[in-house]
Amino acid sequence: GYPVGTNIVSGWLCLSPVKPKETNPVLKFKRYAARATFPSAFIRKCIAADPSKGCYENRLTTGTRIDGEIISLEAIRKYALWAVNEFRKALSERRNYTSGRFDFRGYDGSLWLTVVDKDDGYYRKGDIAAGFSKEYRGCGNGYYTLIDDEHFIGTDID
Repeated sequence: GYPVGTNIVSGWLCLSPVKPKETNPVLKFKRYAARATFPSAFIRKCIAADPSKGCYENRLTTGTRIDGEIISLEAIRKYALWAVNEFRKALSERRNYTSGRFDFRGYDGSLWLTVVDKDDGYYRKGDIAAGFSKEYRGCGNGYYTLIDDEHFIGTDID
């Protein structure tokens, strides 16, 4: 659409196209990651990401349509109260957790959390690796990585 401007030139009303807000998804990754209260290789990678490059170039995502899409634990809780409570408890206690599958907005959802037990060059002992899987029943998955204590961010589809 074209908003009506107030510039009138030679008796003509000037129209200017609406410019969409410019957003940088890498800055979104950095902003959310900065709020995390747990150690994570993914969090470190997000914080160190170069905002002049894209998510894929920074190796934050695999370059999919869900890149940067946020799903909160609160949204998941509406579908799987028990699983979210257990996930939050596991995160606070720094212990492994895997939920069963549950219905989430017409998809199958599942939560998982792993506490890394040794250094391997990427992960450090004590790192949290956690995610949410949203999948079509019997089909491909969308993977969301835990980016702070309450949010998952879209990173991959298979």
